[in-house]
Amino acid sequence: MCNRYYLRVLLLFWLILLVVGSFLPSGAKRAIGTQTERPAQASPAEQGWIHRTFHIVGFGFAAFLAGLLSRKVTAAIAGSAGILILGITIETLQAVVSGAAAEWWDIRDDAYGILILSLAARLPSLRHLIVSD
Repeated sequence: MCNRYYLRVLLLFWLILLVVGSFLPSGAKRAIGTQTERPAQASPAEQGWIHRTFHIVGFGFAAFLAGLLSRKVTAAIAGSAGILILGITIETLQAVVSGAAAEWWDIRDDAYGILILSLAARLPSLRHLIVSD
């Protein structure tokens, strides 16, 4: 079991990792396995399952932590919305910096992870196992 303080620290750390990791140079992303050799504007099929998994799990885990920290459903929804806005902002900034079009499929994968794992965080049995009040 984790108390809320440690969950907040973990959430902050995870969000920092998401932002920093999103703006790593392509060579660094390839080195850690989050990006494969592909054309600059690869389609979702060309992205590969590893890249998609990082989006789903990365943003989903942030929403999971936010959901665990939220005592009310409205706060959990607000936290999930904020994390989705972060994902949209990151993709938009990446497009501006690179001069390429925004990768909408990455935003879609972020949303899948956020939806699934934020719902999982609301399961009473799971919350009881993880969060100590």
